[in-house]
Amino acid sequence: MSAIIPILAGVWHFLTENSAEFISALGGAFFGAWFANLLQNRTEATKELDENHFAMVRAQLALVAQAGTLHNIQQQCLDPLRNDPARAQKMIQFTHVGTDLRVDLAPLAFILMTPEADLLQQVHLAQSGYLTALDCLRDRNEAYNRLFKQGHVESMDMKTGQCTVVASGPDLKLVLDLTDALYDSVDRALIRCEKNVEELSRVGKTLFPKRKFIRMKPLEVPKA
Repeated sequence: MSAIIPILAGVWHFLTENSAEFISALGGAFFGAWFANLLQNRTEATKELDENHFAMVRAQLALVAQAGTLHNIQQQCLDPLRNDPARAQKMIQFTHVGTDLRVDLAPLAFILMTPEADLLQQVHLAQSGYLTALDCLRDRNEAYNRLFKQGHVESMDMKTGQCTVVASGPDLKLVLDLTDALYDSVDRALIRCEKNVEELSRVGKTLFPKRKFIRMKPLEVPKA
């Protein structure tokens, strides 16, 4: 017991003689650890912000590319015959090269935790509309080819390329219906894609005021 007392006395003497230096060192270690933790948290927060911002801009890029494909179909295939009563019969097979860009919804899941949670569903529906329009164009091409394959060419004008084909009622009706569906699906999908590019910009500016987003002025649905 007598040996412990001198040791404690020595420790006490050390603390009293060096209290300023000891407290300073302790404080420095504490604030150093606190600052390092704060810096790490800010770095992680910045990284998350960058990832969320990139996810929204990438979704915009995908929708812009999809809108470009739809616009080409509309301009090259649909608009020249839009107001022609015989557009289904005059419209030939139309091929296109679509974009491979798709909206990845998983990185956009953070939007569900905001007041704009419905935007995620709207973006999904916009992309679905684009894919539906492409499916409709493919189905219309297949029906058009089947009409000529199973029908009989009765006459043909070699100068204009126009011909008269005798075909079954169901085959002709399918081409007529799919032609109308093609106009409707492309027009609606284009408007929806462009609208959601703008919506992503609006919501993005609300969530990340200092970040930049793509702007696109939505077009109006052409009148049939």
